Amino acid sequence: MGILKLSDKRINELLKIVLEEFEKDKYQDRGICYFIDSLRLNHSNNEVDALNNWFQNQKPRIRMNYQFTKDKEFYGGMWWWYRDGGNKSRIEFLKYLIEKTK
Repeated sequence: MGILKLSDKRINELLKIVLEEFEKDKYQDRGICYFIDSLRLNHSNNEVDALNNWFQNQKPRIRMNYQFTKDKEFYGGMWWWYRDGGNKSRIEFLKYLIEKTK
């Protein structure tokens, strides 16, 4: 059995939840993946796994979302942006993905 494939509409809905939670996080040192994973509290594991799989494929690189690699806070390793100071870039990236999946 493969990973569930979500529609763009459902991805968009879930990303909006992730963005909302990310923006109100008072700790400011958690990455986007933390908030995707936290969706498991109110959504099925299959749905969250599908979103996470889709999201991992959106990692900025030469042929995908390249404009975000030019940000000085972009790291590109396990953490896509540096943990300190990369939240503005993470928010911009989430907003971009939300617009992309409209």
